[in-house]
Amino acid sequence: MSIPLFTFYSKDKTMLLVCLPCKTGEVEIPDSVAWIGWSAFSGCTGLREVHCRMENICEVGVSHDLFDGIDKSQVVLYVPTGTEKKYRGHPDFQGFKEILVER
Repeated sequence: MSIPLFTFYSKDKTMLLVCLPCKTGEVEIPDSVAWIGWSAFSGCTGLREVHCRMENICEVGVSHDLFDGIDKSQVVLYVPTGTEKKYRGHPDFQGFKEILVER
């Protein structure tokens, strides 16, 4: 995912704990992240694009309320080929403006 904020990870970098909406820019979340914390992107109202590389979101821990307080109808979600249906059906990824395939 690419997001405009500061991010904080667990010590072993397998969990994204929280993203703070205090600065603009782009942050690449490392492939080592296997879990995204509860409401990690809460309040990041400047978010306009999310690029997900997870091909099987059921195998990766994603919490409910991941995008709490964000108007997802203003955000475009980019996903890997063949995963659109999985993302549309997942509670945290419903309501995005568009879900587009990124090759």
